Amino acid sequence: SLNYLGGMSRTAVRHLQGKPYRTWIPQFTDRIFNDYGDITVHHTMPQRPVTEQKNRIHIDPGYQKKLLKRISEFAAHCDERGALLFFFYGPLMRPYYDATQAEILSIDRYLQSHLTIPILNRPVDLAYPPELFFDTPYHLWGEGITLRTDHMIERLETRIPKVKPLAH
Repeated sequence: SLNYLGGMSRTAVRHLQGKPYRTWIPQFTDRIFNDYGDITVHHTMPQRPVTEQKNRIHIDPGYQKKLLKRISEFAAHCDERGALLFFFYGPLMRPYYDATQAEILSIDRYLQSHLTIPILNRPVDLAYPPELFFDTPYHLWGEGITLRTDHMIERLETRIPKVKPLAH
């Protein structure tokens, strides 16, 4: 959801600023990241019980407009530098997707009509069963990570121009 995206952004900014925050990770250090900047420490941890999402998704039109403005500004920044930018919906546990489908589809309709960058998937594309999540309805684990990666690669291959390798 948009709130989750905002939470991930705030968490990343707080980490970069060196500000402490609570986390399930015992010691938030560079050792928990892989070479691509992904948190991977949980890949070797036992799966945790997934917290049940009890609240519905709250749609705040003001927040949607604010987030759309930020995405548009970032898209312009990328375009100025010749970078391609795409939007992907994130993973969501299937029972939570089913319970909040009306709200999710409302958000999707809003983004489809307002985003200026290509949207490469649909919210349902990454609605996976609970066993593929680590500890929340959003946090993939195990085979779920591979499924999402393969999904993204498949969608990006059709949109990114092929580059010929440099001759040595």
